[in-house]
Amino acid sequence: MRHHRMPTTVLGLLAATALVACTPADNSAAPGTSEPPATVSTVTSTAGTRSPDPTPPGTTPTAPEDDCTSGDLADSEFGGHLRTNRILTSTSEYFHFRIQENAYDSCRDLSWVLLDGSIGDINGDNARPAGTVVLFTGDGLVFNYQPPLYAGVENMERLDENAALITWRHNQDPRTSEESYSLENDHLELVSYTTPDDLRGSVPVIDFRNPPLDSQAGLPPAGNAHGSPYAAEMSAGRYLLPLNNEHTLQCDLGHDDGRIADCHALFEAHWDDDGANHVTYTISPARVETDTTTAPDPTGLPSLARDNMYRVGNAVVDLREPNVAKIGLEPGQGVHISPGYVGPFND
Repeated sequence: MRHHRMPTTVLGLLAATALVACTPADNSAAPGTSEPPATVSTVTSTAGTRSPDPTPPGTTPTAPEDDCTSGDLADSEFGGHLRTNRILTSTSEYFHFRIQENAYDSCRDLSWVLLDGSIGDINGDNARPAGTVVLFTGDGLVFNYQPPLYAGVENMERLDENAALITWRHNQDPRTSEESYSLENDHLELVSYTTPDDLRGSVPVIDFRNPPLDSQAGLPPAGNAHGSPYAAEMSAGRYLLPLNNEHTLQCDLGHDDGRIADCHALFEAHWDDDGANHVTYTISPARVETDTTTAPDPTGLPSLARDNMYRVGNAVVDLREPNVAKIGLEPGQGVHISPGYVGPFND
């Protein structure tokens, strides 16, 4: 919302006094007369200044560029996560959070919100402390930043309009570390850091490509609030599919070229006598094939929460059965994947 300055009408009144004196060369009475000297005449003239013309109809005065009022955090790109105060993490756990500090400002190129809470299961059990910083540019999330979930945030300091310093808190040595960031053309750059590399690569992160959990969790099997049988509908691509807390699949899903599922086990699989870790389900004709290949790097991939059914591209992904992922073109037909078995199914 921008506030506009209205034009100010100034009325002024200028008074000018003119003194006109008519004085004959000789102020004495004319010889032989009794007329008094001529009287001095005073003339007062008043003039007023003209008021400025009013603003023509249909025009709006121009507001200064810096006259900006920030929007509400609930209306930002992060706002959907505030309805549950839970966010799915890269380890398929749940970050239960509260707002530690709200420095969100949609008028600034770089602003932030500090989150404090814990990581655990969907109910918050078996939790451990965690905290992070969510970064914004305008009312949108900084697209190339995945907030890491360290033990907490010790401090956040603005260094410049587009730069900030984060002090993280850790449960082990070093107890604190620093990372400075700079935002250039909406792209965040890590300028310097003291966080040990083994820590930076070992903590869960938040991937905001995952939809807010209120559109995924706790939905009845017959459909959700939008009348769809799916908890969420997403574009074709690579996703993490947790079978349980210890076994996760990395799957390329829902493409139009006939590859409905192309999945790697991110664990030691025993899908055939040769120790296959890779399974594909294709159509025309429908077939399931396994082999042994190296899985692509799963870093930063969005994860689908268990106990739900999804539409990903043209694939249906059913994670409602414990330890099982069922993937096909429609519910009830496709490939069945569990830690110790893969094969077709037709329920």
